[in-house]
Amino acid sequence: MSDLYGNEINRIAGNIAKMFGNRLKFTDSEDFDDDTDDQSIDNSGVSVDEEENKGIYIHPVIMDDDKKRKWAVNKLNKSIKELEAFIPLLKEKILNEDDKAFFLINKLFPTGFQLHFYARNLSFNKKNGFESKIVGLRYIRESGDWLDTSLNLPLTKTLLFIGESHGRDLSINEISLIGNDDEKLDFEVDVTAFNYSSPQEVRRPFLDYVVSKAESLFKYTEKKLTEWESYLDWSENLARQRIKGCKYIGIEVDANKYQLIFTLAAHNKEYFDETLRYLKKGNVQAFDNNCSTDEWVFNYPKEVKRRIKGVDLGNCMGEIEKFSINEIGDKLNFIFNKQYRKNNQDYQISLADLKEKYGENAFFVKLAYKMNQDDEERLKDIDPENISELHSLIDEIITSYEPLGFLACSEVGSFALINRFRRTINSMKNGENFFASSWGLAF
Repeated sequence: MSDLYGNEINRIAGNIAKMFGNRLKFTDSEDFDDDTDDQSIDNSGVSVDEEENKGIYIHPVIMDDDKKRKWAVNKLNKSIKELEAFIPLLKEKILNEDDKAFFLINKLFPTGFQLHFYARNLSFNKKNGFESKIVGLRYIRESGDWLDTSLNLPLTKTLLFIGESHGRDLSINEISLIGNDDEKLDFEVDVTAFNYSSPQEVRRPFLDYVVSKAESLFKYTEKKLTEWESYLDWSENLARQRIKGCKYIGIEVDANKYQLIFTLAAHNKEYFDETLRYLKKGNVQAFDNNCSTDEWVFNYPKEVKRRIKGVDLGNCMGEIEKFSINEIGDKLNFIFNKQYRKNNQDYQISLADLKEKYGENAFFVKLAYKMNQDDEERLKDIDPENISELHSLIDEIITSYEPLGFLACSEVGSFALINRFRRTINSMKNGENFFASSWGLAF
């Protein structure tokens, strides 16, 4: 089916499935139950042919004092700017931005002619219960047409004109670049109609017929959105059950083995019995303190407002050492002597700090990971006898990570992406993204 430029919504289903299908390999819970009907839209029985002498008046939305119209005009102008990014010649053809929509409409749907195009019912029900009658018109491409000869647009692409139907006229508020199919798609309506220069001239309108007889692609997509929301809920719950993490309070480099060694801290030894199992499996990242609601104990937040980025770690090379707070001796001198910045102030960890944060049963594990290939190559290039240069590079490698942070499964970074998908779904449900809905998404 058609592809969309400048919009990632058309990949939402595939992205969700791919993201969780790849990242939740360790899943042993029940499979997601999707017993919904996957029946697709078939509007093949609806058409408007030339013998019916139907008419339409196609025009860009006009600015007035109505806030809704202002929003629509802004949306139209934004869509044209997006078109210019993919069709550079469009900007060169006409410089007056206010005329671009009118210019495109008249070039592809000239008045005074009988036209052939494909219509899509994109109507949806507003929150107040009233139906918003939205129709999209797909321009049918031919070799040597204006888009080909004047804009150098390949025949694999075309334009979709989306607007609000008023019975006799269609007020365009969005023009989108989409993939071009040679044949009519199942959810489209084949239309042959006369384009007039005013709504008063239209004697036999057909837009209401399309809205009433053709199944709405938007409403169909809305049903699929419910399925996607259920899948997101299931995936998020599963990830939350499985996600594990642990505080690290120091980083060392083993230059001989090309390994990073993280010192992990917890309230007791038992905490590591389950957590280490996950941290040794792979797909582990180093995060700053923002991935936890507690600065010292891993507690992933229920709501994530932004993407939490981590640094990928190599394969886990195993445990180097384990010890309790009573066995600490000089094992953490490198931490006690190291200062780090917090709220623009220098702060130094002490044994008393660790006892305060983790108690008398505090336990520590040094866990080694293979360093990235670039750092490994840089270490290999240094003369081992050049101690100064070696120490300088080691310090550089260590400072590329947060001095204090968390090691956690990489699924941590997925929750903000889940929320982004949710926001996209909500915008489509509210009728704010006709562009995506007009394409038709299949889960």
